[in-house]
Amino acid sequence: LLIAGIIITGFIIEALRIHATKDAATGYAMWETASFVGWTLANIISGMDIESAKTAHKITWWTHTFIALGFIAYIPYSRLLHIITTPANHFFATLKPTGYVEPIRDFDTAESFGVSKLEEFTWKQIFDSDACTKCGRCQDGCPAYLSGKHLSPKKLLQDIKTYWLEQAPLAAAKAVVPAAEGSEGAEAPAPVEAAEGAAPEKALLGDVVSMHELWDCTNCMYCVENCSASIEHVQKIIDMRRYKVLTEADFAPELQLTYRNMENNSNPWGIGAHMRGDWAKELGVKTLSEDPNVEYLFYVGCSGSFDDRGKKISVAFARILQAAGVSFGILGTEESCCGDSAMRGGNDYLFQSQAQANIEIMNGYGVKKIIAICPHGYNCIKKDYPNFGGNYEVYHHTEIIAGLIAEGKIK
Repeated sequence: LLIAGIIITGFIIEALRIHATKDAATGYAMWETASFVGWTLANIISGMDIESAKTAHKITWWTHTFIALGFIAYIPYSRLLHIITTPANHFFATLKPTGYVEPIRDFDTAESFGVSKLEEFTWKQIFDSDACTKCGRCQDGCPAYLSGKHLSPKKLLQDIKTYWLEQAPLAAAKAVVPAAEGSEGAEAPAPVEAAEGAAPEKALLGDVVSMHELWDCTNCMYCVENCSASIEHVQKIIDMRRYKVLTEADFAPELQLTYRNMENNSNPWGIGAHMRGDWAKELGVKTLSEDPNVEYLFYVGCSGSFDDRGKKISVAFARILQAAGVSFGILGTEESCCGDSAMRGGNDYLFQSQAQANIEIMNGYGVKKIIAICPHGYNCIKKDYPNFGGNYEVYHHTEIIAGLIAEGKIK
C-alpha cells in the first residue's frame, strides 16, 4: 500500500504541475507528453482553476513526501529489508572459490569445535539470513529437497533467522548492568530480568535445525552457486556438523566406521593401505620414490585405487598419459586419502591429518603439478590444501585429455 501510495501521489503531483504550468495561449508544452500518465491526468483535470491546482499540488507533494519517508522507515521491519541487505551481502561475500571450506584453525586452544549456539556463528553467517529473499532458487535443484528429504536450504535459512529474532530479547535480557563508576560499596552487576513476551530459549541443534536436515546435505554446493544473494548455506551446515562430530561425538554408526577406516587405512572402505598402488603394477608406472623428477603427480585417490570401476579409469588414464609421452608418477602406498569426506562430514581433525600427511609427502618430492581423477580430491587439493602449505597447480584429468587432443598427441 505504501508503494502504491508513493506511485499514485507521484502521478497526481506530476499532473497538477503540468496543469498549473500550462501556458494560457499555447496550452500544454509538447514535451510534457513524455510524462504520459501525468499528461493524461492533466487533461482530465483541465477544468480546474490554476490556484486550486497549485494548492492541491502542495498538499499532494507533502503527502507524497511523508508516505515516502514512512516507507523508508518501514523497510527494516518489512520483507523489503532485503533490498538493503542483499546488496550488502554481495559486497561482503567471500572471495574464496565455490567449494572452499573454512578450516578450524585453533585445535590446540579451542574448548569446543563447530557451532551449537547462535553466537558461535560469524556475523556474516547470521547476516546471510537477513539477505535471503525467499526466492527458493536454492532448493529448486537441491538433491536432498527434490528427493523428498527433510532439508530445504531456504527453510534452513529462514529457521535460523526466526531463531535469532526470537533470541534477541533473551540476549538483551542477559545483558549486565554495570555498577556505577566510582560509587563506594557498589554491588556486583545483576542480570536484567527477561523481557516480557520473550520466546523461551531453544537449542539451535535439535529444536531449530533437526538432525535430519543437518545430515541430509550432500555438499553439492547447488544452493551456494545459485543463490541470488551470495548466501553460504553449506559452511553453516559443516560448522554444525563439526560440533556434533568433534565436540559431542554424536553421529551415525556408518560414519563412525568410515572415519575409523580412514584413520587406520586411509580410505573409507578399510581396504589395506598397502594395496593402494596395486592397480598400476602391470603398467610400469613409477612412483615418486623411484623417480621424483616427473612433471606431474597423478593423484589417484581412494576410488581410483580401490574401487573396481574407479581402477579401470585409473588404468585407462595412465595408458593415455603413457601413449602421449607425458612425464608423470604416482605416490603408491605413500598416498593418503584426500580427506574431503571427513571435512564435509564434520571431522575436520581427521581431514587436516590426512591433508598434512599428503602435503608433507608431496612437498618432500617437490611436487608442482597434480592431476586428479577424483572430483573430491581435485576440489580439496586445489581449494583447501593451500591453507596448510599445499600450493600446487591442480588439473582434472579431463583437462589434460582435452589438452592432449588439442595438441594432437592423442586422437
